[in-house]
Amino acid sequence: MSTAWFISRRLIAATNAKKSFSRPVIRLSVAAIAFSVAVMIISMATGLGLQIEIKNRLTSFSGHVSLRSYESSIGLEHSPILPESEWIEDIAALPGVTAMQAVGNRAGIIKSASFFEGAIFKGIDAEYNAPFIENSLESGKVPDLTLEQPNDSILVSRYLYDLLAIDEGERIAMYFFRPAPQPPLLRYFYISGIYSTGLEQIDEQLVLGDLRHLLRVNGWDSNAVGGFEIFLDKGYDMDEMAAVIRERVPYDVEAISARAQYEQVFQWVDLFDVNILIIFIVMLIVSAINISSALMIMLLERTRMIGTLKAMGASNALVRKIFLNKSAYLISLGLLWGNFIGLGFAFVQYYFEPIKLDQSVYYVSAVPIHLHWSWIVGINAVTIAFCLLCLLLPSLYISRIKPAKTIAFR
Repeated sequence: MSTAWFISRRLIAATNAKKSFSRPVIRLSVAAIAFSVAVMIISMATGLGLQIEIKNRLTSFSGHVSLRSYESSIGLEHSPILPESEWIEDIAALPGVTAMQAVGNRAGIIKSASFFEGAIFKGIDAEYNAPFIENSLESGKVPDLTLEQPNDSILVSRYLYDLLAIDEGERIAMYFFRPAPQPPLLRYFYISGIYSTGLEQIDEQLVLGDLRHLLRVNGWDSNAVGGFEIFLDKGYDMDEMAAVIRERVPYDVEAISARAQYEQVFQWVDLFDVNILIIFIVMLIVSAINISSALMIMLLERTRMIGTLKAMGASNALVRKIFLNKSAYLISLGLLWGNFIGLGFAFVQYYFEPIKLDQSVYYVSAVPIHLHWSWIVGINAVTIAFCLLCLLLPSLYISRIKPAKTIAFR
C-alpha cells in the first residue's frame, strides 16, 4: 500500500469522527455531488425519453419518409400515384429501408346524429403497421383489412369520439366533396375502435379505414395509391434518406421527411438538448464548487499535519496526492448515492409511471424514460474528471504551507 493511500485512509476515518470540524462541510459536499449526479441522470433519462417517444410516435404513424404526388395538398388529400414496380422495388431495396406502406388521404366531413366535424379519411391496407395502431388503441379492435370485400369499419381518435358523442359500433356518415355541380358523396362507416396518439395533428383529423374505400370514392384505378410511407432502420437520417429517395422516384412524386412534415414539433423536441446541456453544466459547477470548498476546509483543518509531513521530508506532490485521494473518495461516495437516487427514480418511473403529463401539451401521458449505459458512464466519468481538475487550484495551497510556522502553531 502506498504512503499517500495509507494516510488518506486514516484521514477518511478521522473525518468520520463526530468531533471533526470538517465533518458537516464534507457531508454537505457529498450530498451536493449526489444531488447533482441524480439531477443529471434524471434530466438525461427524461429528456432523451421525451425526444425518442415523440419522434417515434410521429414516425410510426406517418413513416420516416413520405412519398406523394406533387399535386397533393400537404396533409389533406392525395392525388393518385400509379406505381411502377421498377422504382418501388428500387426504393424498397435501399439500405436502411425496412418497410413501405401504401396509404391515401381524402378530406371530408364526418357526421354523427348530433354533431359534425371536418376529418381526413386515411386509407390503409392489410400491410399497414398494425402493431403501432394496436399500441395506440384505447378500446375496440383494428378493422380486418384482409377480407375480400372492403371493410366498412373505421378507427376514430379519442378527440373525434368525444366531440361527436358517438359509441363504438355506431354507424356514422362521412361526406366527401366533389367538384360542382356534383353533390357530396355519402358513405357510411361503423366505429370499430378508438385510438389516441397524443399528437394533435393526427388525433384531431385522421380517421383510419380501408384503402379500397378511398379508391372507390376517388374513382382511382385498383392499383393506384395516394402515397407511400417509408420506414427506416435505426441509425439512418430521415432527411438524408429523403434526398436519396427523391433521386429515384418519378418527376411528379415528392419525397418528404417526417422532420420536414412536422417541422415545428421536431424543432421543439430538439430544444431538449439545450436544456439538458444547461442542466448538465450547472450541476457540474455545483459539484466542483462544493468539493473544492470541502478540500479547502480539510486543508485548513490539517495545516499542522501538512507542516509535520513536510518537515519529515514529504514533498508537496505527496501531500497533494494524499488530499486528492481523499477528495476522490468523497466524489466517489457522492457518485454512488447520486447514481442510486437517479437510477432508482428512472426505474420506478419506467415501470410504474407515477409522474403523469398533460398529453395535449407533451404528446405523452407519462414521463418516458430512456436509459443508456454509455452516457451514464459518461456522466460519472465527466463528473470525476471535472471535479478533480477543479481541485488542482485549492491543492496549490499546500505548497504555501511553511513547516516552521505550522508546527509551532497552536
